[in-house]
Amino acid sequence: MQRNLLILGTCSFLALTTTNTHAENLNTNNELQNTKQYLMLYAGNSSWLNTSNNNEIESGTAGYGFGLTYGKDVFFFLNGFSYELDLSFRYNEIHGVNFGNNILSADGNYLNILNLGINLRYTYNLIENINFYVFGGPGISYLELTESDPVRKFDLKTRILPTLQVGAGIGYELSKNWDLNFGYRYLTGLTDIKAESEDKNLSDKYKSNMIYGGIVYKF
Repeated sequence: MQRNLLILGTCSFLALTTTNTHAENLNTNNELQNTKQYLMLYAGNSSWLNTSNNNEIESGTAGYGFGLTYGKDVFFFLNGFSYELDLSFRYNEIHGVNFGNNILSADGNYLNILNLGINLRYTYNLIENINFYVFGGPGISYLELTESDPVRKFDLKTRILPTLQVGAGIGYELSKNWDLNFGYRYLTGLTDIKAESEDKNLSDKYKSNMIYGGIVYKF
């Protein structure tokens, strides 16, 4: 009798353990299936901030930028956190060169920046259908100089630039799958841009302000 009870108890314990393990696996799978992903396409102005120091490149006011962001909520145990892979392009006019506090025209030169970044984002729901988010992370940029009848020639020495991007924005939920976004992005180079013009070495820090609007598809 005792042997039969022992066998019955062992079988019951194994059945209960298997059931609990199966339930835990189902819960984990459900959490992973509920993990949200999104794509955001955005565009806006891009202004390059200058410090007006000697032997620096001075940018103009004209500039624009656009980008595509893929995001995924992987931190389901920390509600509101997600990671992003962001690919963006910025186009900035070069206005002049500062030689001894004397800014000489350099119109016709344009700096193109292609940046690939990884961001950590936190989203907080303010009220129904409206959320606020902040994000930031490192990146790497490829630089190219284009010329259109330039007044002054440049020789760009820096091609690869490590960067840091931070920003914030507001999202408005249009439907289950679509959002509108408006926000601000700040992109800065972690090292200086090196260039040469008229046998003079130039050095400047790239700092871009972007106010943007975007559309988000959630899936």
